[in-house]
Amino acid sequence: MILDAEMDLDFLPEHIVHHYHLLNFDLARLHARLFEGTPIERRNAKLTTLVVASLNPGVTQSVFAKLIGQDSSAMTRIVDDLVSDGLLVRAPSPHGRRAIALDITVEGRAALAEYRQIAKQCEQEFTAPLTAEEKKQALHILRKLRRYHSPCTDAIGQDGT
Repeated sequence: MILDAEMDLDFLPEHIVHHYHLLNFDLARLHARLFEGTPIERRNAKLTTLVVASLNPGVTQSVFAKLIGQDSSAMTRIVDDLVSDGLLVRAPSPHGRRAIALDITVEGRAALAEYRQIAKQCEQEFTAPLTAEEKKQALHILRKLRRYHSPCTDAIGQDGT
């Protein structure tokens, strides 16, 4: 029997994408645990959607999908869920006959106030082993990678560099 410490992982221990993949699972589990019982328990994109909708009333669903890096079918599922939970409403957009505008509801604003606190707790727990400077560096690196790989989502999380 091979113990984990003895297992040959070839290039994986030095492979950034491997570590990102593992951390993504860890973060998803933490997010699900902290948001358990809420409408956004399983989808961080729902939190992003509520935040952006609260700050940009009437944003169209198609612009929204591009902004947060979701395809239109995924965005439709996210919005459908948030609408059925009473957190968002759809309305015809003044920007075109087929465009759908999104607005956060009063219930959505109240829920978002609670979710902001949970999101802060999630961030604190996830980054607990990092110093303040390391957190700043990590955020800078992640933003730089996002700008390179997803320039159309650059509006979320700009740091000016």
